Amino acid sequence: MQIQKTTVLDTARLCGELKRFKNHVLEGAYSSFSGRSLIIKFRESSQLLIYAVGAESSYIGITEQPPEKLEKAMPGIEGYEFHDVKQINNDRILAVEMERKDRLGKKKTAILILELMPNIGDIYFVGPELKIKSALRKKRKKTYQYPAPLKKPTVLSITEENLKAVAEKGKNPLIEIYGLSDRDRLNLSPADDPDIDGLYHDLKEYACEAVKPGPAWIIVRGDEYIGYSLVEPVLMRGETVLEIESALAMYENYYRKVAGGIDEKKRIENLQKTIKSEISKRGRKISRIKKELEESQKAGLYKMYGEMILTNIGKIKKGAASVILDSLDSLIGDKITIKLDSSRSPAANAEAYFKKSRKAAGSRETLENRLRETERELGELENMASSLPGKPDSIEGKLTEMRILIPGRSRAATAKTVKRRKPYRRYRASCGWEILIGKSNKDNDELTFHIASKEDYWFHAWQAAGSHTVLRLPDRSSKPDKQALLEAAALAAYHSRAKHSSKVPVIYTQVKHVRKPRKFPPGKVLVEREKQLMVKPADPSLFLLEE
Repeated sequence: MQIQKTTVLDTARLCGELKRFKNHVLEGAYSSFSGRSLIIKFRESSQLLIYAVGAESSYIGITEQPPEKLEKAMPGIEGYEFHDVKQINNDRILAVEMERKDRLGKKKTAILILELMPNIGDIYFVGPELKIKSALRKKRKKTYQYPAPLKKPTVLSITEENLKAVAEKGKNPLIEIYGLSDRDRLNLSPADDPDIDGLYHDLKEYACEAVKPGPAWIIVRGDEYIGYSLVEPVLMRGETVLEIESALAMYENYYRKVAGGIDEKKRIENLQKTIKSEISKRGRKISRIKKELEESQKAGLYKMYGEMILTNIGKIKKGAASVILDSLDSLIGDKITIKLDSSRSPAANAEAYFKKSRKAAGSRETLENRLRETERELGELENMASSLPGKPDSIEGKLTEMRILIPGRSRAATAKTVKRRKPYRRYRASCGWEILIGKSNKDNDELTFHIASKEDYWFHAWQAAGSHTVLRLPDRSSKPDKQALLEAAALAAYHSRAKHSSKVPVIYTQVKHVRKPRKFPPGKVLVEREKQLMVKPADPSLFLLEE
């Protein structure tokens, strides 16, 4: 079934219909289990705004029935108010301008950019100067760039001169104009040799009617949706029509039925490929572990080699590459050839064999546990492969628990769900980034050297005992603004012995410049390339996140 793709005409219609949400405040944004759609919830409306991108379609719609599996997305977007909606360069891109006030009452602006291109489209939450705060599909860009204006005339920007130039080349004007679907061309139904002035007038009138907020129509043949129209359509034999109260409602209705089946097929294919790849990986891993187990069985042999060398140390010449000695075990022969490291003394060679023996013996239990666990995972994966194409939701959940990344899903969606004590408290900066604060000296070390990334920012009250504080970056290329640095520093000041001071000096640097020399007690570190901020300790209740 061919999918009717969103055009610049659809985008212009959406621009008008989305204005219904003007002055509505965002309560939150949530991504679906597949990571290819975003659900936006408003405080003032029960209707949910849906943005979805698939392999062959991309659309915006409204519904009151969200998908079953949702996860929090685009942190920091909460509290922004829809201010205005604009279409960019008459293209398939919408920019929703938003405003909110921060805790100090200062106005902040942001833009939600929605791309309506199949497969490559994305939705971006950007701040001033189009600095990207987050994206639905987690693309690693610093700044968003609007595409250059289209060179080809669109149905929204066409002029009589454009039409005449096309006609003089002997081409069909309606095919050459960008932004018309096959259904639009059928609705216009020009004569074989249309009058250019009349066609120009018809196009302008058609575009004006199509972008006006109001009803939209789904064209049906039998029980299949074969297309849609933004104006009352011209129908062919065997076609019927469903009138929907708005284009936003129509897009959700049409694409959910038409694109859903295709996307579900691709989803199953992705799962099959992922499981097949993971089965192959487990098979190779089992082979490696078995070889290591074979090596571990030689613990006794290596110990015997060490004992034989020590027993005959006076007979072994320094610098020898091997030696033939009497065996200590008659079961493996009278004489044994033992390889030596010619750069080492006989005693050092004996110690090397004792070390190999201890390592082999100590690794056996670990290897046996790893083998059992890997064989168990292999069995689970084989069961999943046999149960496809049924139960995709259940299989995705199991893969997530196994920390297996599924193509098309955000990395956040694959996070392990096992609950354990966290060595930190979680806060949220006004820009949406996480701030983590260690709970104890040992937790400080855990946070700084095992949880934080090297590119994250590290804070600590200067010359005062306190918690390690980490401002987490959404990706390695991100740079925090001054407000985020001040908020993290203020929380570091609060979680120190200087919390009751009116002003506290706080040092900060990137985690990669924080070191812990050997024998340093828990929580104590050396810091390089630090800078300093003077801040007032923050009220943590304004930033605290619920666990």
